[in-house]
Amino acid sequence: MKHMQKAAVQLAMQGNTLNVHVPVLQAGGVLLGRDIHFDLPAGLAVVLRGANGVGKSTLLRQVANAFAGTLGEACFVLKPDFGFRDEMRVSDQFACMVCGCDPSNALATVGLLDWQHEQVHGLSSGQRARLAIAVMMHSPSRLWLLDEPMNALDDVGLAILARVLKAHLDGGGLVLMASHGAVDPLLQRAEYIAKAELELTPRGVLQTPELPPAVSKDWLRKPALRVGFQTLFKRDLQLTLASPQAILWAGLFHWLVLSFFGIGLLKAQPEVVRVLVLTSAILSMLIGVKDWFGDDQRVAWLQHLQLADEPSLGLYWLVRCALYGLLQLAVLLPVNLLIALQFDLAGAQTLSLGVAVAVTVWSMTPLLGILGVLVLLTRGGSVLVYLLALPLLVPMLVFGLEASQAAEMGRSAFAPTLVLFLVGVLGFLVGMPMARRLFKLIQE
Repeated sequence: MKHMQKAAVQLAMQGNTLNVHVPVLQAGGVLLGRDIHFDLPAGLAVVLRGANGVGKSTLLRQVANAFAGTLGEACFVLKPDFGFRDEMRVSDQFACMVCGCDPSNALATVGLLDWQHEQVHGLSSGQRARLAIAVMMHSPSRLWLLDEPMNALDDVGLAILARVLKAHLDGGGLVLMASHGAVDPLLQRAEYIAKAELELTPRGVLQTPELPPAVSKDWLRKPALRVGFQTLFKRDLQLTLASPQAILWAGLFHWLVLSFFGIGLLKAQPEVVRVLVLTSAILSMLIGVKDWFGDDQRVAWLQHLQLADEPSLGLYWLVRCALYGLLQLAVLLPVNLLIALQFDLAGAQTLSLGVAVAVTVWSMTPLLGILGVLVLLTRGGSVLVYLLALPLLVPMLVFGLEASQAAEMGRSAFAPTLVLFLVGVLGFLVGMPMARRLFKLIQE
């Protein structure tokens, strides 16, 4: 038997039955219940009933986090817009959540083949629910947690969901379904789905009736889901190109700041120009950090990664930071050329300044990536996070200035450039496990 010694939710697998113990059920600091026990037999649809606000969704979320963290298996949560980004095409959205599966066949099964090249924001709420069903039916997860699964589905959609549930249960899968209404209209659309109902009262006490005999078989294990580098890179690149405002805003900010200084200073010394350019580049990167991971947290993409393939959280952070850093450079460096012309810098000065900006941005990108995660952890406390981060960015500014002016002072720029490069490498290596842990804390 596998179990968790210290956790908000304690899970244990006995044969084909999952034993669940919730010591404390709370949401937003409000206590909803204590010492809740129930079982999830394989092959049986267990329906969690209760009025709005009693903690059904909270209970599902706690069970999901505990299942992935305790038993070491993936689980799948079905709820509206779970992990979906409006900017992505439907087929690409499916492909990044279910690797190695043909999107066309899967989308045809749920009636979305004609919409595979459309963006997700063009789908109706019922079509989004069907897309979620397509992802779920190809998930390798043994435990499925369904939060109000009947919402927005028409009769055809309910029939599709019922068939998917029956196939999962017949294979020995586990299903916990939260609903405030009757689920018979859903379950009766399949040939036979055995169910048991649990009532979550306002006091948080589960009234567990006698469970009917389980009709489960041994779990038919599927290959584990692995979200690789290529999938994550393709997803982030598509999202960034679909909504480039954050990247372009950094370039605009950089240009405005330097242009206004140029108008005020008229003729500035190269040393002053270097300080202005590097400082502005750092600030341009810093102002957009709060949005690096915000949308993915809002649509629960981070939770999806944690439940489906927890090690990919660190890789996701690495891909997002590296891609944003490269795209920011692609915008900032052309601005530097314009500023060099405005301040009448020589060609060698412009080149050394561009290299200094590139290595400075590279070195600070991992730190900014961690700051972006901390903004989520502090629930939007970006100002406080920025104030704590500014002292850490000063050394990078100093080394960047040294790299940009070393040649004019008769020194080699190799040493400060190498230091900044190695700082970036070390930052990415240390940042991956750190970001993975912080993402888990955010979900908890």
